[in-house]
Amino acid sequence: MDYCDFCDQSVKEKQGVYENESVIVIYPQKPIIPQHFIIFPKRHTQFISDLSDKESADLKNAVQKIFLVYKNEENCLGFNLTSNNGPIKVGQTVAHAHIHLHLRFENEKYSPYKIMADSSLRDDLSPEQWQQQKELSKSILNK
Repeated sequence: MDYCDFCDQSVKEKQGVYENESVIVIYPQKPIIPQHFIIFPKRHTQFISDLSDKESADLKNAVQKIFLVYKNEENCLGFNLTSNNGPIKVGQTVAHAHIHLHLRFENEKYSPYKIMADSSLRDDLSPEQWQQQKELSKSILNK
């Protein structure tokens, strides 16, 4: 296997905010919107369709936990899930099954879809801002 970002322990340690039995949640280094999470199985597999029933359930449970915590504590309205499965032409830049969870709020500046279509709209976080947001996410999710 070639190098995989999501199998790299240093990536999980630096960006990790939550995990359950078979999946890990990270706050990405360059989030599309402020509440953007990436959820992936601990086991390396390329496609969502390759997940075991347990991994699928744990992935769903992680999405549910994150949404409910942010709904109750931060007034999250809902969320979008995206996942690219296949070679780079399909859009999967890390060949490890994963989903992007974008939490949506009333006062958001742009939708994640608008930012994905026009990257100039993305707010670039300084390393300090990113660390602050990651730690806030981690504390909210691990209460």
